[in-house]
Amino acid sequence: MSLIFPTLIALAASAAFVVIAIAMFRRSRSQKFPTVMLGDSDDDSRALLRSVRSRMRWAIVISTAVTFGVAILPIDRWGTALMVAPGIGVVAGLAFISAAPLGRRSRWPDVRHAALAPRQTASFGPRWGFLLPIVTESSLALFLLVTAATASVDSFGLSRSITVTSESGSHSSGPYPGWFYALPLLIIALLISAATLLSVYRIASAPARGTAETAMFEAAARRSLTKFSLMSATAVIVFYLGAIAMTAGTAIRSASQWTALKPEYINDPSKLGTPPVPGDFLRGVVQPQFAAASTEVLVGLVLIMFALTLVLLAVEVALRGPITSRATPDNLLTVSA
Repeated sequence: MSLIFPTLIALAASAAFVVIAIAMFRRSRSQKFPTVMLGDSDDDSRALLRSVRSRMRWAIVISTAVTFGVAILPIDRWGTALMVAPGIGVVAGLAFISAAPLGRRSRWPDVRHAALAPRQTASFGPRWGFLLPIVTESSLALFLLVTAATASVDSFGLSRSITVTSESGSHSSGPYPGWFYALPLLIIALLISAATLLSVYRIASAPARGTAETAMFEAAARRSLTKFSLMSATAVIVFYLGAIAMTAGTAIRSASQWTALKPEYINDPSKLGTPPVPGDFLRGVVQPQFAAASTEVLVGLVLIMFALTLVLLAVEVALRGPITSRATPDNLLTVSA
C-alpha cells in the first residue's frame, strides 16, 4: 500500500499548483498598470529597458546551452546527465541574472533617485511568484524521499528499481527514482533554491541606477526580472516533479502486472517438455498499485504540460520586457512588469 503514497503526493502537488496558477491568472488579468510617457530624449530609461531585456534573453540562451552541454556528458549509462541537465541549466541562467541585474548605472550618478524605505527580497515579486517555488520544491523533496524509501536494488546493486509482491511472487521493474536518482535531484533542487533566492535578492538590493524620472521604469525592470527568475525556477521544478511521477508510475505499473502458468498446464503430464503457448498463462494486476500508478502517469503528464506553460510565460516576459509599448502619436508606454 505504501506504493500509492507517490500518487497521493503528485495529486496534492498538482491540486495546489492549479489553485495557485488560477489565482495568479485572475490577479494578472485584473491588474491595471500605469501609462507613462517616455520621451525620445530619455536615453537612460531606454538603455535600462534594453539592458533588462538583454539580460533575460541571454539567460535563456545560457540556460539552453548549458542544458544541452550537460545532457551529452558521458556520466554513466543510466541517464544521470540527462536528468541533472535542466536543473544545472536554470542555475546557470539565474547566476547570470544575479551577476548584474540592472547593468551599469546611470551616466548622471549625481542625480540618482532612491526610496527611503529599504528594498526587501520580496519587494518586486507577486506573492504567488514566491509561493509557487516553495510549494513545488517541497512537493518534489517529499516525493523523492518517498520513492527513495520504497525503492529496491536492481541487478547492478543500485537503488533504482521497484518490487511489487503478489500471490504469484515478486516482480521488479525500473528505472525507478530510488536513492540513485533521488540524491542528485535533491542536490539539484537545493541549488535551484539557492540560485533563485540569490537572484531575487540581487534584483531587489542592486543600487538604484536612475534618476527620479526613471524610478518607475527601474521598479518595473526589477519586477520583470523577479518574475522571470521565479517562473524559470518553478518551471524546472514542476518539470522534474512531472517527469519523476511518470517514471515512478510507469515502473510501478510494470511491476504490478504478473503472469503465471495455469494449474492445468502444470498438472497435465502430457505438457511435460512442451513449451507453453500464450493460452497457457494467467495474467493479472496488483490493485490498488496498478490503478494508482496509472493515475500517477497521467498526473505526471499534466505537470509536464504545466511546466512547458511556465517556460512559455518566462519567454514572454523576456521578449516583452518591463514595458508594453502602445502605438500612439504621444509615444506612451504601459509599465507592465
